[in-house]
Amino acid sequence: MNLEHIIPNSIVSDETLREKREALILRALFVARVGWPIYVALLVSMLIAAFQVRYLSMTNPGEAVLQSLHTLNMSTSFYAFYFLAFELFFTLGFIIVAAIIYARNSDDWIGVFSAYALVTFGVSSSPLAVTLNSLEDANPLWAIPVRFLTFAGWSMLILFFYLFPDGRFLPSKARWTALLTILLLQIPWNIFRESPLSPWQWPAEWHIVALLVTWVPAWAAQFYRYRRNTDIVKAQQTKWFVYGSIVAVISAFGFHIPRVINPALNDAGVPGSLQFQIMSAALVYSGALLVPIGIGISILRYRLWDIDIIINKTLVYIPLTGILAGLYAASIRIFQGFFETLLGTQTDIAVIMTTLVLAATFTPIKNALQTAVDKRFKGPPDPSEQLEELVGEMRLFVEMNSADKITRRVMEDVVDAFDAEGGAVYMKRGSEEKLIHTYGDWQEPSTAITAPVECEGVNFGTIKLSNRKNGDPYGAQDQDTLRDVVGLLACTLQLGKQ
Repeated sequence: MNLEHIIPNSIVSDETLREKREALILRALFVARVGWPIYVALLVSMLIAAFQVRYLSMTNPGEAVLQSLHTLNMSTSFYAFYFLAFELFFTLGFIIVAAIIYARNSDDWIGVFSAYALVTFGVSSSPLAVTLNSLEDANPLWAIPVRFLTFAGWSMLILFFYLFPDGRFLPSKARWTALLTILLLQIPWNIFRESPLSPWQWPAEWHIVALLVTWVPAWAAQFYRYRRNTDIVKAQQTKWFVYGSIVAVISAFGFHIPRVINPALNDAGVPGSLQFQIMSAALVYSGALLVPIGIGISILRYRLWDIDIIINKTLVYIPLTGILAGLYAASIRIFQGFFETLLGTQTDIAVIMTTLVLAATFTPIKNALQTAVDKRFKGPPDPSEQLEELVGEMRLFVEMNSADKITRRVMEDVVDAFDAEGGAVYMKRGSEEKLIHTYGDWQEPSTAITAPVECEGVNFGTIKLSNRKNGDPYGAQDQDTLRDVVGLLACTLQLGKQ
């Protein structure tokens, strides 16, 4: 029968177009998966060459830097090793998380995109990771690839804010905000750095405005997604990513903005600037690693719900630290003034009294902050949350009384446990077994291991699995385990019939 006489041409063409688009996406995903190890190897090769150049440059600094190092009683080799160690620590953190995501989620395009974005940003995110810039400093011919990688790294991170966690722009108009940010700001910012259009050439206050214009809408997109998302897992994923990025950006901006306002802090030869750079390197690079850690936990869904505890404690202890620091400064000043007036000289009693004040006020302040955070962080009672356990029990009862549903559930869990490419369950309908459900990439000829759904001589059907994803063969113990699980399923079905 010719379906074209029954189905409208528009539906046929739409279906064909959808299939072609899906096929194109699958081919692009395959190319991206195959190309990722090659891409990483290329970046690592460039990075190794850049480290050598940067080490030679840092062990032979200018006279002004040598003077600052002499003042701090610091050798040039330690100076070079200190900064390169933190730069390597930063870069390896991004590369390692990217590799884990690639190994675990390369079948999903958002996972592949995350792997590319993390490794690119970790290697070339100037002015955070400046190692690669050494190649351009040593040879101007490196300017094009180095600057393009920097542009790609920041652009991918911006897109990640708009796409994570489901790969869609939400709201849909956000795609234009992301596109304009990349075209109007990131291109001149990272590729044409000497252009008057580049924020690097702008006054300090306009440079800061450019940072806000770039990142405030990106964060807003994540907050909007979180508020509109009804999927609790995706909401937790968004929390991890937003938390990691906020802490990272605060730590980075906290030391970057002073450099924008006072460019002398970028010159290690200026008195005081080297100390600022030493301190900022440790804090900025360590804080920035919360970005890949948050993304990794989100994508791999590892301990997602721990973020609620972390946010709660952050909202308590950061204000607590600020309050205690202010209280210490005020108390030490008051007590010193009091005892200087009383005794006519400074005394350590002021320090002792201040310590006693802090010890006495620490617990009450902490408890007050904790109460305030709990009140606002937990929000008003949610009836849906209170009834969630009851709903789960009712759903479980319904599923347990449906032979097909419980069989499907067991088969899917077995496929995941054995890391199989796919699986199928066949149930007896009369004298024949009929396919009732498949899971994963299932094809009948790919059967690698089977087990009968059988209990006390009563046969309900068969469960079949494909080959393992990693290519490892099934062993005798695997066969026994599968038979035990499927046998328990059969006995459950047998009890349901009684």
